[in-house]
Amino acid sequence: MVPGHQKEDVEILKRMEGKAGIVLGDYSAREILSVVENVDILVGVRLHSLIFAAAAEVPLIGISYDPKIDYFLETLGLSAHCDIQDFDPDSILEAVDLTLASREDMIKQLQERLHHLRKLFNRNTEILLSLLQ
Repeated sequence: MVPGHQKEDVEILKRMEGKAGIVLGDYSAREILSVVENVDILVGVRLHSLIFAAAAEVPLIGISYDPKIDYFLETLGLSAHCDIQDFDPDSILEAVDLTLASREDMIKQLQERLHHLRKLFNRNTEILLSLLQ
């Protein structure tokens, strides 16, 4: 686990009952992205962790605590596996197994969605620049 909000996230880790580790310390975004790029799958609660996973084209499982998580996952064609209130480590481990079994398909889906999102971003940039001229 790479905590985004150390105090709250460590509480989640305690509920995992030894099934996860934690990376402690202050790291730059680039350093965290490097860690994410080297994992097979990311289970994330924090929006930035999910963004890093998507950017790195790493299969991900989202756990919702806020509508912004749900919306971001929807932009990727995904939905939250569960809500932080009904978090069940065994259910997450099952989802990890299923995701790993279809890892290549998920990577392809992420690549397709990211390509689409980049096109939208570039179009928005073009519109903004035309308005500024």
